[in-house]
Amino acid sequence: MAIQELEIARLDLSERSGNFRVLTGWLGEVQSLEAEDWKTVQVEELKQIITQLLELVAEAQLAKKLLFAMGD
Repeated sequence: MAIQELEIARLDLSERSGNFRVLTGWLGEVQSLEAEDWKTVQVEELKQIITQLLELVAEAQLAKKLLFAMGD
């Protein structure tokens, strides 16, 4: 499933250029419009990270190793 999500993300990025803003969470304990924490991400950086992750997954599969990841 993670591979599919990465491929979908890579496809989404192929339609974008430059940078865009993403909601990364909320400042404080209350989730509200005023507390939203937005960051600007670079498309090329994200493409590189996704490619690296896909390569890591492929390498683990070839080596018949498990790969664990934690977080969002």
